[in-house]
Amino acid sequence: MQQLIRQYKNEKYPSIAIKVDLPTTCIDVPEICNLVFLRRVRSRILFEQMLERATRRCDDIGKTVFKIYDSVDIYAALQEVSSMKPLVNGPNISLEQLLQELNDTRSLAAPGNKADTSHAHDVLDAVSPKIMRILRKVVKTAEKKPPLKQKLEELEMLWGVEAGKLHQHLHQLGLRQAADFVQNHSGLLKQLNEVNDLLGSDRLPVIYEGEDEFKSRAQTYGLNEKPADYLDSFNQFIRDHLNQSVALGVIVNKPKT
Repeated sequence: MQQLIRQYKNEKYPSIAIKVDLPTTCIDVPEICNLVFLRRVRSRILFEQMLERATRRCDDIGKTVFKIYDSVDIYAALQEVSSMKPLVNGPNISLEQLLQELNDTRSLAAPGNKADTSHAHDVLDAVSPKIMRILRKVVKTAEKKPPLKQKLEELEMLWGVEAGKLHQHLHQLGLRQAADFVQNHSGLLKQLNEVNDLLGSDRLPVIYEGEDEFKSRAQTYGLNEKPADYLDSFNQFIRDHLNQSVALGVIVNKPKT
């Protein structure tokens, strides 16, 4: 068992491990980014131990999140009693919307999710990890991509803070100063999108950076230029193979059969 665990941890393949009634502790593979649940467990402690297999920090791959694929709805069933909560509430809310709400004075007046806090506190708590998720990957990859490194250095001069610490900087500033920072750097969202585009990803790889150019438009029928060519070639195929295929002979000579 330990040999298999070491192989899984240290070798590139296999990259998928299936666990059935095996230890959920003492397996430390920081690169794990995806968990798939195919059956339920009734123990909250056991469930959290399973989740912990993916919570390990791994800067080598720029890991900022892990994903849960829950085919048996176990996450929802144990969510109320689990002490492990998502870092961000409402992860589908865009960074653009959050930055707008941070600058909205109504956010300070609206109540927050915790006692003695406002909605602005919740917004700032959601902004920080989203920015961290982008910039941690960028900082990790910048040394290998000169254009990305140059862009990052320009932004650090503009922001007055290291890119990898921007999310911490916003939190340390507090609500009003963080809102002022976002307002004073009105192009923050655009700048983050720019470095994200330079970074690329598995879903959005940077393949070509030149301008698109329309060359030509044509319609063909396989190796043929027009429908008549296709029909002629098909007719020739029938003649060439008529005596080699019983089925073709029946279709050509006795179609009603």
